[in-house]
Amino acid sequence: MGPTLDSLTNATLFAPNNYAIRAIPDEIKQSWMNNPEKLKQVLTYHLIQPGVRQANLANNQLVETGLKGQSVRMNFYQSVRISPGK
Repeated sequence: MGPTLDSLTNATLFAPNNYAIRAIPDEIKQSWMNNPEKLKQVLTYHLIQPGVRQANLANNQLVETGLKGQSVRMNFYQSVRISPGK
């Protein structure tokens, strides 16, 4: 998979955050490590080519992934920081 990723010139790879990775059962993560083809499918699902920018996307838009026939839905959330009053 390394050479494939290295060869990309215009792509977006969506990476889950640490919380999402920790939520995946260890048995599943180990099965991916033992099955390089399955790991490649998981990574390719998170790959979008050509690359995308948030400014060009709409909320709830479906974008085709690196796996043929598979799409990922873009959802945008606004975060607000709340500071305690004095």
